[in-house]
Amino acid sequence: MKPFLTLCMIVKNEEKVLKRCLGSVFKVVDEIIIVDTGSTDNTKAIAKKFTKKVYDYKWIGSFSNARNFAQSKATGEWILVLDADEFCQEDNALEFKKYLMNKQDNVEAYDVLTYHFLGNEGASVIQNKQMRVYRNISDIHYIRSVHEQLINKQRALNSGHSTLLVYHSGYMRQTIKEKKKHTRNKKLIDQELLKNADSGFDYFNLGNEYSSIGEDEKALENYIKAYQLKRHFKYSWVSLTIVSIVNCLINLKRYSDALDVIRDSEEIYSRSPEFRVLKSVIYLRQGRLEDAKNELETIAFHENEFPEVIVNVNYLIYIPYKVLSEIYTKQNQIEKAVQCFIKALDSNLNDTELLYRFFRLVITRVNDQEIITYLTKLNFMSDVKNVKRFIKVLTNLPGSLNLINKILRIEEVDKSLIRGIQPKIALIKDESEKAMKIFDSMNLNTTTQVINEGIFDFLDYIILCFILNKKENLLSLSYGDEENKNFVSFLCNGQPDCQQNDGAYLLLLERTINLNKFDLFEKLLSYRTAFDDTINIKIGHLLYEHDFIKLAMSFYQEVDISLFDENTYINIINEFIKKNELEDAYRFALQAINSEFYSFGIVKQLILLTNHSKDNKVKFATRQFALKCFPDSEELKNAMFNGIG
Repeated sequence: MKPFLTLCMIVKNEEKVLKRCLGSVFKVVDEIIIVDTGSTDNTKAIAKKFTKKVYDYKWIGSFSNARNFAQSKATGEWILVLDADEFCQEDNALEFKKYLMNKQDNVEAYDVLTYHFLGNEGASVIQNKQMRVYRNISDIHYIRSVHEQLINKQRALNSGHSTLLVYHSGYMRQTIKEKKKHTRNKKLIDQELLKNADSGFDYFNLGNEYSSIGEDEKALENYIKAYQLKRHFKYSWVSLTIVSIVNCLINLKRYSDALDVIRDSEEIYSRSPEFRVLKSVIYLRQGRLEDAKNELETIAFHENEFPEVIVNVNYLIYIPYKVLSEIYTKQNQIEKAVQCFIKALDSNLNDTELLYRFFRLVITRVNDQEIITYLTKLNFMSDVKNVKRFIKVLTNLPGSLNLINKILRIEEVDKSLIRGIQPKIALIKDESEKAMKIFDSMNLNTTTQVINEGIFDFLDYIILCFILNKKENLLSLSYGDEENKNFVSFLCNGQPDCQQNDGAYLLLLERTINLNKFDLFEKLLSYRTAFDDTINIKIGHLLYEHDFIKLAMSFYQEVDISLFDENTYINIINEFIKKNELEDAYRFALQAINSEFYSFGIVKQLILLTNHSKDNKVKFATRQFALKCFPDSEELKNAMFNGIG
């Protein structure tokens, strides 16, 4: 009997993910066609466990040609196209196949909703619709070498929407790095632009490639070209382009420009949540807590008013509640903060930074058993990946040992799968020799695997080796990429072999704080001479964040005032206000303004301080200046009628 639904795939070196993909649809499709474009790993052997129809194909720089070749081998009435780093939910796919077999209309191609996991461990998600299911007839085929599209050679493609969901992990940071997708895709997009230099869609895709590797300036340039070349707002990539422009401007700290784009876009996309959420993110970065909160509460309390999601549903629940959790925490509204954390985590447990802030807030305020009850109630404890994630975060928070031990005593938790926990607990409990013995019993490969898992990570290993004065272990491990090796060399030799990035150094200092290794913290301070003078400001910020206020102020004092950044001024002004030393606070606020730091935090403090002044001219001039800086801020207008404390 002729197959009804054929799966067509093109693959190359996909041994890590191919089994997951094929397993997810094996009971759904009736035929599997796999076209291999030159694998050198175990990909073809895995493929042959699922189908005999595995074909070799010489790659000629065109995804369309490869997909059309796969179609030529298919015998099913309909074709489903998946990539190896994608997968489906079996029940959802079976339900769609049932619909497809019984439908009566003339639709010849269907789009599917694809969720793309981004960042580390899929901490964020975007969604879009892609045409992936189509009738297997010769008139329908793919065009374009990259970001290929289906057409009907004889007429406009009669397409429709489907209920099929596809999940894609290929945009996660480590995958992009390993597969070097940016280099490949950019070359193919450049070829498309040689054919048609006025293709806004290709400039949009080129912007995505630059964005994926963090080159925001180049990404922004291409997104702007894409927008300028748009033919109509109806194309889905146009709205995505505008959101991407705003995100690039935010990353580049061009907040005023980003807000201008948002104001224009809100008129067109008034029923979409993205621009209101992005506005709140900017307000939060500017220190405009009340302004940000007002925007987000509108979405949280009136979700139904924003049905036209552009990027993904995270802009309706996860991101608003994540940002609200940070705002309420800063405002010391603990109960509201916890409620927002719970709603955000219920939508996305992969966000390690969110988990860290959540546990940091509750660990000293909520009973351990209450925390476990909450995690168990939401079925978070039944998944070993979740438990690993929790323990990874908790082991880097002071005062968490009792909670960790209680989690490990839960029957459902498979302790054998959580490698690295024993040496980490030993390190926390100042049993460094015990921790090192555990690693001494492992071979180099196992040690590397344990460190990669992240519960006992490379920073922990550095700390362990320093405590035991075994720096040679660091050199012999030779872990990670070139940047890690340079950092280890720097720590062992005392001087950098090349220009040393202070990021890893600051992370190491923070880890010693989290693990209460203050003697080592002081020892590591001697390495700061390898960096420029701003390192003292950065260390001051780190200490201030962890509530070591006096020590933070002492580091600020070591730096010439000409090197102060906005956060330095804000922190110093806040401390003067806490001590009711308002004249000194006012003096530093003016100094910040004279140094052209016009951040919201500084301007608001200046307003509050001048409210105490009897000089009406000063009050008026300050308010006029503030409104010029932030004309749309209700929070600032309210501050004009309040004083300090």
